Amino acid sequence: MRRHGPLFIQDNINETRLRTRSRSDRVLDSYLELYIRRLLPEHRFTSTFLALVYSALDENRMRAIAEKLYHFLAPKQLVSAEVLESAERYGCGLEIDDDPEEIINAMLYVSEAKGLQGEAIEILEGLSNFVREPIERVEKMESFSSLVNAYGLDSDELHLILFLFLVSINEKLLSLVSEWKTSEMLRGMSICTGVAQGRLRALISSNSKLRTYNLVEITPHQRFILELNDEVVEYLAASEMGSLYERFLRPAGSGAYPLDSFPVRRDQQELCRTLLSGSRPVQILLYGREGTGKTEFARALGAATGKKVYSFIRSEDSRRDNLTRLSLTLGALSSTDTIVIIDEAESILDGGKLWFGDFMMGNKDQKARINILLDQVRCPVIWIVNSIAGIQSSTLRRFTFSIEFRALKPQILAERVWTALETLPLSEDVKQRAAELASQRELTGAAIANLRAALEELAGHQLDEDRLIRYVDTLFIANSELVGGKQRVRERTGTTYNMDVLNLSQPPDRILYAVAHHIETLQTGSNVSGRQVGGLRILFYGMPGTGKTELARHIAERVGCKLDIRRASDILSPYVGVAEKNIAAMFNEAEDSGDILLIDEADAFLYDRSRAHRSWEITQVDEFLTRMEEFRGVLICTTNLLGSLDRAVIRRFQLKVEFQPLHRSGTEELLRTYFPDLNFSAALLDSLAAKGPYVPGDFAVVHSMIAAMPDADITPDFIVQTLIEESRHRKPAGTSIGFTA
Repeated sequence: MRRHGPLFIQDNINETRLRTRSRSDRVLDSYLELYIRRLLPEHRFTSTFLALVYSALDENRMRAIAEKLYHFLAPKQLVSAEVLESAERYGCGLEIDDDPEEIINAMLYVSEAKGLQGEAIEILEGLSNFVREPIERVEKMESFSSLVNAYGLDSDELHLILFLFLVSINEKLLSLVSEWKTSEMLRGMSICTGVAQGRLRALISSNSKLRTYNLVEITPHQRFILELNDEVVEYLAASEMGSLYERFLRPAGSGAYPLDSFPVRRDQQELCRTLLSGSRPVQILLYGREGTGKTEFARALGAATGKKVYSFIRSEDSRRDNLTRLSLTLGALSSTDTIVIIDEAESILDGGKLWFGDFMMGNKDQKARINILLDQVRCPVIWIVNSIAGIQSSTLRRFTFSIEFRALKPQILAERVWTALETLPLSEDVKQRAAELASQRELTGAAIANLRAALEELAGHQLDEDRLIRYVDTLFIANSELVGGKQRVRERTGTTYNMDVLNLSQPPDRILYAVAHHIETLQTGSNVSGRQVGGLRILFYGMPGTGKTELARHIAERVGCKLDIRRASDILSPYVGVAEKNIAAMFNEAEDSGDILLIDEADAFLYDRSRAHRSWEITQVDEFLTRMEEFRGVLICTTNLLGSLDRAVIRRFQLKVEFQPLHRSGTEELLRTYFPDLNFSAALLDSLAAKGPYVPGDFAVVHSMIAAMPDADITPDFIVQTLIEESRHRKPAGTSIGFTA
């Protein structure tokens, strides 16, 4: 809540009045004098009221009032001789031991008690010379005018805000209104503001604009039951602190990377720049996972327009404060020559996910406030969020354009590392190896900035290059696990990989050619028929371990594409409708990135719809079929259970490739590849062939098994026997479970 006390204006306004105070202060002073003049004939002579009156008077006027009251009361012999003597001396310009205010108070109290209040008021009014009209209308003050523009306030609403603002910055006015009883509050405010009591009652009701926008708060436990929002108080006082924007905005800068270095299509970049460069107050939404360069892109985009670009300074207190602060800021910006970037905007935009505390405080109109704000903004704004899940659809519809950001591609990560390390005293080899390591991890832009800071420190320790690179890899692994929860999924096959050993229903070269030709067609647009290029859909099926996923990795590596591996756990969800959204997002991401999309073990969710028991089991297969047909890239699905797939799904694959166990030639080739230092006799090879069949996965398991064994125990006999045992694990045990005939 508001910090009570004289935040900006001294208790005794008169001390600097008309000398050092700004024009806006003098306007506020004149309104305070106007309130006092209006209250004089209506208010009792209480100590707090008279303290307010005296705060607006200089010493000469105080002495004149004392002298006038002395001459008025002395003949009536209503006041003690001591008081009259002090009043006479003070009125004549002499010093007195008593407090002058106490002497004047004593005479005014007697006047009121004896029914002479009217005459006393005439003396005060005549000698105080309080203004009858403000020296300038509040509507002409810059900060108040911006407030009117931001919220569309009428004159009554503005004058109530002015009154509450003066209460918040003047201790003596606050002390006075704090003494008013509830029954007196509306009357007192009405006298000061000139707004009728019934209208004031409407202005502070729970559904009023001032309460809905959180400009005015009901604070029953504070000194005065009505308060102006802290952000509004500071905003209106901003003229005392320099520019109105200093508290809420800071220059955004041009960003660390050029505009064309971001993973955003050129047509999207051009459209954003064109919209932001125009004369309309457009709203651009950048969303997607953290660390993908949204903020840097916004800065680069703003700089490319040639306009002034500011970043909004968020409050750490609450989402309500941020929304109020932003409304004030954007209300003050009426020029389209300024662009505002609002980072981490979820706390402002997700009006559908209010905290329980916000609801209990009566903030039920957050959604309406957000939408009104978007409708009334008069300058271009770039909003940045990590997720749009909590943002209402009615809010999303108000954005002019949006761009989704996904994980940075390996090539971009490598380029960012080169840029970050360019000026450091490191060898080209270290920079090259660091860039290669970056391309192999799921990293954020912040990880690269942190890498530069770490290497700047390490460069001064005279470390050898191998140790530096180990540190680089350690930093990248830590960032990858911290942000993604796991290390990068392996995308490359080993250098000894040989696809010719596989036993496929179609030659592997034909599959590789189909993928390479399709990608070239997409990139060059060289489709001879002139028709729009559709997608290439490939189904790999067969028993486990036959090399389906590994071949997909090899194909992606050969054609120079990243392999985006998705499994059922990445798609399925316990919540109805989420799986369908995940499927749509998965295909959209692969379409935009140009990655080869691999869905591993697709039978986990693409099962036959005729066997479905729930409606969502059908809808997710329907969604997959729709997206699959619209997808123009390369889709590879793998399954160990072809029979469980939906028939309609199977029909949509142009290439269906069965993976079978290895031929003898393939088995012997893999023996030489995995165990090049061992010599396998013909008898051992015959024994191995007789006990098969084998799959590439058997060799990978055995090879990993012997990694921790002593060399003396690794013999040809041991390898062959272990392969045979591994093969047996894949064969049915021959026993049945349950009832027999």
